Amino acid sequence: MTQGQSSGFPWKPVLIVLGLGTFLCCGGGIVTLVWLGNQGPSGVVAGNQITEEINGKIVRAIKLQEGETVISYFDASFSTDGSEITVLTNRRLAYAMGGRVTQMALVDMREIKHADQGIIGDVITVVADSGERMQVTVPPLNGGPLLLDALQDAQQAARARLPGRATTDEGP
Repeated sequence: MTQGQSSGFPWKPVLIVLGLGTFLCCGGGIVTLVWLGNQGPSGVVAGNQITEEINGKIVRAIKLQEGETVISYFDASFSTDGSEITVLTNRRLAYAMGGRVTQMALVDMREIKHADQGIIGDVITVVADSGERMQVTVPPLNGGPLLLDALQDAQQAARARLPGRATTDEGP
């Protein structure tokens, strides 16, 4: 073997590939964490925690009426971009997705049912006096009990303000 020649395995390309792979794995994880951290609040958010950005999403999605205040908000979209939201106000429960809004007035709610579906999360079903149903699913660790409690309290308060109406028939 002459001077300047090496025998053996070509380590330089292997080390470059391993270094790039390690950088991409660690860098990708860091970028993902930074992106998730900048997505805004996730889970059920109480009215006092609603930012201007969230308020803008609510106004665009469900068109708040005069005198209507937000009690709680939940963005079910992965990117928390407001593309699938549930909003509880002092007058109604509204669900908006893809430009379509489904809503039910609190005074029309006859029954609020709750089921803890394990890995699915908290499933809240609301039944109106007319028999119409709305369902909201809040994944685990996203504040389902907060939304349930707020909904029950708001529904009872709304029905109590109407003369001659029953306050509630709570589910199990």
